Amino acid sequence: MLSKQYDLTISYDALKLPNLNEIEVCNLNVIPLQRDTLFTLHRLNIQFDLWDFLLKRDFRVLQVTADRPEIHFVKRDSIANY
Repeated sequence: MLSKQYDLTISYDALKLPNLNEIEVCNLNVIPLQRDTLFTLHRLNIQFDLWDFLLKRDFRVLQVTADRPEIHFVKRDSIANY
């Protein structure tokens, strides 16, 4: 898993399915272990082709929308969050 491979804490407030072909993640945060927050995102919407997924097991992304993404690169002395 990505979080274990890179020592990250990945959290979110809500994971929703507004439509059958859409995933919405609210308040996504990526925080490296014992470091400052690296990435925050107010809302992420991913629309995908439902029929390809159901019939072919192929997850094809049609559209990605990111609302208020913020990337924070912090380096103090020799310690960085990236």
